[in-house]
Amino acid sequence: MANSMLSGYRVLDLTSNEAQFCGRMLADMGMDVIRVEKPGGDECRNVGPFYGDIIHPEKSLWWFALNANKKSITLNLESNDGQSIFKKLVARADILLENNKPGYMASLGLDYPILREINPKLIMTSMSAFGQTGPYSDFKSAELILNALGVFLYGIGDADRPPCRPNFPLAGMASAIHASTATMIAHYYCSKTGQGQYIDVSAQAGVPWFTGNIGAWWQMEHLEMPRAGAAMIRRPDLLTRFIWPCADGYVIFQFYGGVVGLKSNKALAKWMNEENFGDDYFKNLNWDHFSLYTETQAVVHRLEDQVALFFKSKGKHELATEGTTRGILLGYISDVRELHANPQLAARNFWKEIEHPELGKSISYPGFFFTSSLLECMIRRRAPLIGENNLTVYTELGLSGADLNSLNQAGII
Repeated sequence: MANSMLSGYRVLDLTSNEAQFCGRMLADMGMDVIRVEKPGGDECRNVGPFYGDIIHPEKSLWWFALNANKKSITLNLESNDGQSIFKKLVARADILLENNKPGYMASLGLDYPILREINPKLIMTSMSAFGQTGPYSDFKSAELILNALGVFLYGIGDADRPPCRPNFPLAGMASAIHASTATMIAHYYCSKTGQGQYIDVSAQAGVPWFTGNIGAWWQMEHLEMPRAGAAMIRRPDLLTRFIWPCADGYVIFQFYGGVVGLKSNKALAKWMNEENFGDDYFKNLNWDHFSLYTETQAVVHRLEDQVALFFKSKGKHELATEGTTRGILLGYISDVRELHANPQLAARNFWKEIEHPELGKSISYPGFFFTSSLLECMIRRRAPLIGENNLTVYTELGLSGADLNSLNQAGII
């Protein structure tokens, strides 16, 4: 078996919500990531859905997903003894992750200037909604607000309706990925120079990075990119449909112009003609001269109306399989059941069965986000139980069983 890519490095993880994904990525690459939870367990353990629909802090599927490969200790950071113990942990750590409200770590005497004195090589990464500085830094936020202030929300939904909230925490998860990338760069720098650093990640600042060319449209044309629903904006005055209903789900397809679209458009028109779909206009169109630079919205809509009838007569797998054979730029939209059965992922051994002894069964997880010929990046164990690794981690600090019992009695661990 390949060696883990980043084994031998320790991370202290104080994060909550989607920010937990940052530590999960570092853990997948082999770092020893220790979740530092409050006594009794982190509040994130109460986020559903839950395994077997049983509401329990050890059965949160969200916790399972974001904390696999990690360890867990419990520690009350708001107590003097807890802060003293935490500083000892920091002295042995390489990275600290946190996403508390700006100023909270300083209020505990655990901000970067203090911790840097204990461990000059420490990399401390803070994730927050708006960053540690600026007029919004103390504002509370949520996924909806981040997408709204990052302009992403403005482009989601149908043109004749208000913006639509995505049902996945994209801003939060993307921010965690940005944080993991920045942390890795800082880690590499430290390996070369021996110098740690402080990283400040703003979720709001990360949102515009995945808004495509919205900013360019405004800078060059002073045009707001409109909401387009199931369509794609090709020109300020031209939309082409991108998502289509079919007999048993949805497929993705759009008309392209020029060399890219010529083969695909002709192949679809030929298939439709073979099955007696399409009006005379559609059948007689000269596809060699079809161009999205010159065609009007009315012409595109007329063509799309004919294609929509054809797609509704076919299943998504038939459309995708036959489309591939014929050279049509078309694909189907998977649901989760189909994703789990996808033959490409199966051929790459993507899914991994991870034992949950406390549940008496194993659960299938996504196994990796890249492969390497030399080093391993993968899920290895399930998310930790509350304080599961207290004995091991605290024994490393020289605490005895009697010490741990006393600390537990005092509510410190």
